[in-house]
Amino acid sequence: MVKTADGMEEGRPLQKSSRIKSSHPGTRIREVLIVDDEEPLLLSIDDGLSVYKDYFTLLTATNGMDAVKLLKAKSAIDLVITDLSMPKMDGFELLTYIKRNFPRIPVILMTAYGTPKIESIVKTLGLSGYLEKPLDINIFADNIFSALCIERP
Repeated sequence: MVKTADGMEEGRPLQKSSRIKSSHPGTRIREVLIVDDEEPLLLSIDDGLSVYKDYFTLLTATNGMDAVKLLKAKSAIDLVITDLSMPKMDGFELLTYIKRNFPRIPVILMTAYGTPKIESIVKTLGLSGYLEKPLDINIFADNIFSALCIERP
């Protein structure tokens, strides 16, 4: 299943029907794809980050395969934040796909199992960082702004 803040639909990625105009002249609204199989977490993140709608919009997917569909369908995804443990296509497979096909898109890994091995993987793959669950929405937002090179309001 693939969802956006607008709703959900099975089988095909949803796209925003209209863009929110940025309150910052000359800048476009960035698109952030968040991939996690925990739908309540995705809803919570979407709600917590809604105050930043003038800076970025969120797209969500509940597994790596649906994330790939969105990456192929949308030409302007600026950042991917993905969990590791998911059905159909896990986070490692998704990371490999993104690095091979969309090498310019920064990726942040999120996991409930932060270990020195995970930190090593983050460095080896050149990821923008990783977040440990449970997530703090302010730290989550800080990481998004940092990865997008946007000054946080």
